[in-house]
Amino acid sequence: MNIMLAFISLALMTLSYTFKRPSMGIGAAMCWLIFGIYNLTNSVANWDIYYDLFVVGALLFIVALLECMIFRPKADDEEPEEQLFWDRQLEEYNKNKQLRNERLQTFRQEARRIVKMGQESEEEDYDRVGRN
Repeated sequence: MNIMLAFISLALMTLSYTFKRPSMGIGAAMCWLIFGIYNLTNSVANWDIYYDLFVVGALLFIVALLECMIFRPKADDEEPEEQLFWDRQLEEYNKNKQLRNERLQTFRQEARRIVKMGQESEEEDYDRVGRN
């Protein structure tokens, strides 16, 4: 159980640091807290290994929370980049919309031409049948 909790906590802290996501850091902090409390309940005296692991878990709990505070998203930094992203998406959508409209108009003109040719050929067929 100790190894599993330590591994999960360490993995979440590493992912939080790598991807700069404070949500993973909060999960890591909670895992370190559970790790420390679990070891404290297994501790018999103040000098055994479980008590030392409790202290390590408590300290890493604090470190994980500080990491969350350091990597929290800043509103000023993210808004312009996000706004630029949505502006680019809107420009691309409008450009594609113009292309779709042009293609649709071309398709409609071609369809009208084909229908007109079909009507003319039907009229010619009727004329030929009427002559015979």
